[in-house]
Amino acid sequence: VTVDVIRQVYFPNIFSPNEDALNDRFYPFADNLVTSIVEFKIFDRWGDMVFEQYNFNPNDYDKGWDGTRNGKLLNSGVFVYYAIIEFRDGAKKIFKGDVTLKR
Repeated sequence: VTVDVIRQVYFPNIFSPNEDALNDRFYPFADNLVTSIVEFKIFDRWGDMVFEQYNFNPNDYDKGWDGTRNGKLLNSGVFVYYAIIEFRDGAKKIFKGDVTLKR
């Protein structure tokens, strides 16, 4: 018997940090099978890290990226994310992709 475990984690593909209280931060959404976001990093198109956060709960707006680097607003563009997610069964999985920052 083979059991397929479905890992429910969602990363938006666009966000707009314009302080309108809608999609102002980029962060992973997950169901209750996720225990921790072990590592969450954002990189620009040249590979420079613009954001990092470690060991936080899923669905935590305050731990998300606000579209800045060192307190300065970044221009619209496509950025790459990398995350290590830990699940209740102890498994860890890497998620990676891209997100568009829209000003």
